[in-house]
Amino acid sequence: MVKMQRGAVRGKVYAALIALSLVVGWLLHVATGGDYSTQEGGLSDASALLLCQKAIRARAVDPDTVEVPYVRNNGKGDEFYFAWGAQTKFIRMNNRLGRQAPVSASCVVDGSSRRITSMTLKEALH
Repeated sequence: MVKMQRGAVRGKVYAALIALSLVVGWLLHVATGGDYSTQEGGLSDASALLLCQKAIRARAVDPDTVEVPYVRNNGKGDEFYFAWGAQTKFIRMNNRLGRQAPVSASCVVDGSSRRITSMTLKEALH
C-alpha cells in the first residue's frame, strides 16, 4: 500500500514538473514574440536588444541601478528598432540627483554590422 502511494505521489510530481516546463516554455515564446530566427550571419532580436540594454547601462550615471525592461523589436529587415516610453515601458535609472526617474529611449541596431547606429535617452517629465 505504501509503495502504491509513493508511486502515485511520484507520478503527480512528474506531471507537475512537465506542466511547469510547458508553462515556462510558453511564457518564453510570448516574451520573445515567438521569433527565434536569425538571418544568415545576422543578429537575433534578443541579441540586438541585449546590445541596446548594455549601451543604455553604460551611459547611466549609476549603471547598477538601471532597469531596462524587455520591449519588442519594431524594426524591419536587417534593422532592429527598440523604443521605451509611455507606449511601451519606461527605463528606470537614477538621475544626477540620485533619484530614480523614468527614462524614454530608442535604439537602432544594424544587423549586418552588429552595431548601434542610433540611440536616444531622455528623462521623462511628469
